[in-house]
Amino acid sequence: MGSRCFTVSFLLLVLCCTGYVGGRQMCWSCQYVLNGRGIECTTAPANWTGGERRIKCETKCIITADYDSKTGQPKFFYRGCGAYSQENGCTDYGTSHGCFFSCEGEDYCNNKLWPRSPIIDKDDPHGAASALNHLDRALCVAIAALVYTFPDLLNVS
Repeated sequence: MGSRCFTVSFLLLVLCCTGYVGGRQMCWSCQYVLNGRGIECTTAPANWTGGERRIKCETKCIITADYDSKTGQPKFFYRGCGAYSQENGCTDYGTSHGCFFSCEGEDYCNNKLWPRSPIIDKDDPHGAASALNHLDRALCVAIAALVYTFPDLLNVS
């Protein structure tokens, strides 16, 4: 009974925390170009009205963005799929700030809120949504621990 409970707990933990099944994951998909439509892509990808806002990716979910270095305002912003091996972070190129983020293993993990350059807006360099990701993981671990500690919760026979 103990090993079965451990196995069930482990599987629940893996499935709950990763959301990654069969090499595919759901990602936000939107884009914004300076003086165009779609600025909501930077803060609320679920509200983007320029096309399909959800996409199934065989690769990583990504964000790539270019910001004006003086104002911090986005000149270009893209959420979608990509198979890049680029390091996450931002680079100051003088007249612009280039930022890149990739993730895999969680649906909609490219949910960082970057309405301004993270180099200028250092109050929230990782995006407000990253705290929610940590809470989701903590909840998954807690559920798996409860199932392991109290196997009767699942009525495993």
